[in-house]
Amino acid sequence: MVATVRRAESDPLSAGIAQFSLSQLEAATNDFSEDSYVERGYYKGVLLHNGLDVVAAIKKFPVSNDLELQHELNIRAKLEHRNIVKLLGYAKVEKRLCFLVEEYMSNAKSLENIIINGMSSSKNT
Repeated sequence: MVATVRRAESDPLSAGIAQFSLSQLEAATNDFSEDSYVERGYYKGVLLHNGLDVVAAIKKFPVSNDLELQHELNIRAKLEHRNIVKLLGYAKVEKRLCFLVEEYMSNAKSLENIIINGMSSSKNT
């Protein structure tokens, strides 16, 4: 199955991508506590999104410039596939540091994990 790309405005905010503040992310993750840490740099937290409390996966996303962030948000806002988690929003904290806020899937494996484990299991056969 191929991921479909939804046409969206060039501005990620108009494409349904919410902008969160660092204080919102800190409140959602209890100041990025060990209890909210899930794996591979992801933290789990509950955020208000489109009027609903949603469980989200939050991860640091270093960027080299605003254009790189804009590009990432635009691409992620357009992707739709059942095996790709949806980008809910972001928080720009510093010039080169952002956080991405994605939907949380408790039984999901990261793409990196699937690729690494898939490659190592194919080598064993």
